[in-house]
Amino acid sequence: MAADEILLIGEVVGVPAAVCHLHFEIVGGRLEVFVKSIAVAVAHRGVGGEIAGRLLSELHREAGSFAGENSVSVVVLMAKTNTSNLPIQRLLKRFGWEPFGPPEHDLQMWMRTISV
Repeated sequence: MAADEILLIGEVVGVPAAVCHLHFEIVGGRLEVFVKSIAVAVAHRGVGGEIAGRLLSELHREAGSFAGENSVSVVVLMAKTNTSNLPIQRLLKRFGWEPFGPPEHDLQMWMRTISV
């Protein structure tokens, strides 16, 4: 994994249940964080987004920490989701993310800007 990437692992009772792969890049004085992938084990899906929600909370904390360490005050979080993946869309909305631009093929870009 590259130095500008991190892997967040969500655990349930000490067992990995979800993963989130992030790419960090400072562009034009702001931190851009792209969610390369996020996945939840089948056994933990459909329970109200609990494990995925914890991962998104951790993503926000990691992004804020990285921004602070690099003297950046604006963080732009980005992810592309399949337009048919309604659970992740509901979760992103719950965390303040919004769709950005028109979908490209079956993928929709989602974004959230945070000031730190």
